[in-house]
Amino acid sequence: AEVHDDYRVKTKSGGLISLASLATMTILFFSELDNYLTVEVVDHIKVDTTLNQKLPIGVNFTFPRIRCDEVSVDSVDSFGQSQIDASGSLTKFELDSQGFHSVGDKKAAKGDCLPCLEAADFYPEMCCNDCQELKQAYRKAGLPYYHILDTAVQCKNTVGCQ
Repeated sequence: AEVHDDYRVKTKSGGLISLASLATMTILFFSELDNYLTVEVVDHIKVDTTLNQKLPIGVNFTFPRIRCDEVSVDSVDSFGQSQIDASGSLTKFELDSQGFHSVGDKKAAKGDCLPCLEAADFYPEMCCNDCQELKQAYRKAGLPYYHILDTAVQCKNTVGCQ
């Protein structure tokens, strides 16, 4: 069913309205297409608290400047019960200054006595043969020890934790 030529009137305003309508429809089409193809990322976790069971959690954290003996996991459940220093199947890997797995801190040979650095001023006879003993000596003397962890012979092989 074709429209007879007598009923067709070609005007400039009619052409402009047709072009404007076509442009509007094209913009709306591509806008809706873009909205449809856009991926929406929602990052939140909701735990089902209706079940009274333990929830296994798997994480992999890397702390490049915190030693493994200073890292712990604490948790609180929905009932307010806390679990301090949770271990379970927690595996810690010591890291060197390059971020690779470390061979561990230097331990003195049997019969050796490594210095306790600044803590030796308070306890001159004490030996600090590994990093843990050095940190304990600093705590006992009431001194902060974080500044010596990178430089002390007993501690400088391990600087991070994964």
